[in-house]
Amino acid sequence: LLAFKKALPAAHGRVGRVSLALDAASGIARLVLRNRPHANALSSSMMVDLSEAIDRLEQWDAGAAVVLSGEGGTFCAGAALNDGALSSAEMGALFSGLMSESLTRLRRLPLVSVAAIDGAAIGGGAELATATDWRLLAPGARV
Repeated sequence: LLAFKKALPAAHGRVGRVSLALDAASGIARLVLRNRPHANALSSSMMVDLSEAIDRLEQWDAGAAVVLSGEGGTFCAGAALNDGALSSAEMGALFSGLMSESLTRLRRLPLVSVAAIDGAAIGGGAELATATDWRLLAPGARV
């Protein structure tokens, strides 16, 4: 993560966000991909958000489950290929390494994990979904 953050161009703007809400009363966390104009495609800044959210989930002692979803009727269209931070082979390799590490850590969380899939889960979005324990698909969802 540190190598990826350091390699991000300083002028690169934030595209999308991954939000995490922890509900201590229920023990359920909600992880939401928020890049609606680009079908929730994972940008470089979103990959940093995802990794940091998994950091928090790994330390959340009150947690029992995490539900992963995308906003706006699409789960995730994979990597944001229009992300300027991914324009070099080096950055692509760092992105891929961070994605692999994040998915492994998500899969190993001591929480029940569920992907709530509405719309499409394509490429890296399908990888993200398969890193969870359970996948729930809305009518018409595609993986």
